[in-house]
Amino acid sequence: MKWEQVDDISNMTNRKAFLTGNEVHVWQTATNLPNYESLSCFLTLDERKNAEMFRFERDRRCYVVTHSALRLLLSAYLKCPPHTVLLKRGVHGKPFVVGSPLQFNLSHSKDVACFVFSTGAQVGVDVEYVMKEFQWESVATYYFSEEERRKLASQTEGQVETFFQVWTEKEAVGKGEGFGLLHSGPSTLTTNTFTVGESYVGTVAFSPAVTKVNYYHFGFYQ
Repeated sequence: MKWEQVDDISNMTNRKAFLTGNEVHVWQTATNLPNYESLSCFLTLDERKNAEMFRFERDRRCYVVTHSALRLLLSAYLKCPPHTVLLKRGVHGKPFVVGSPLQFNLSHSKDVACFVFSTGAQVGVDVEYVMKEFQWESVATYYFSEEERRKLASQTEGQVETFFQVWTEKEAVGKGEGFGLLHSGPSTLTTNTFTVGESYVGTVAFSPAVTKVNYYHFGFYQ
C-alpha cells in the first residue's frame, strides 16, 4: 500500500471527498504539532472542555489535534462545518454520526493518529507505536489464542513486531464490530495491515463487501 499525500487538511472542505459503497478511506496524520491550540476552533464546546481536563500537555495536544482532524474530515464527507457534526456513542461506546450512514473509527498512538471512513460498511482501525523493548508475554497470555501464542514463541526474531501486528488486528476487528478487544467471538470482517513510517503498525477492519481501500496522509500548515 502507498499513502497519497494531501497537502492541507484545513482545506478538505474544498476537496471532493466522495466514498462509494465498496470503498474505505484510511487517513493518517502527525499529532505532535507545536501550535495546536489554534485548531480548537474546529471543536465543540464540550470537546474544548474535555481538552482542558488533561493534566499533561502532550495528552491535551493529541486530543485537540486528533478530534480536530476527525471533524475536518467528517465535514468534508458530510459537506457541513466541522463543529456542527453531531456525534454520539453506541451501547458499547463506538462513536457514530447522528442522521448519516457514514461510518468511521479512529485510533492514535504516540505521535500518530489514524482514521477510517465508509458509507454504511462496518469499519475499525488501530495503530500502535512499536516499542522494541516491550515485554509482550503477559499481555499475549491474557488476550491471545493458544495458536497465536505458539506462533509468537516459535519466532527467533521479530516477535515484538508480530505481537503488535496481531494486537492491532484484534483491536481493529473489535472496534469494527463495536464490542471492543474482549469480544472473542467469530468475525466476518476483513483486515488489512499497514505501516506508518518505520515505527508504527496498524490494521484496518471492514466488511467483506469492500473491494477498495485508499490510504491518505495529511498535515496541518501553521
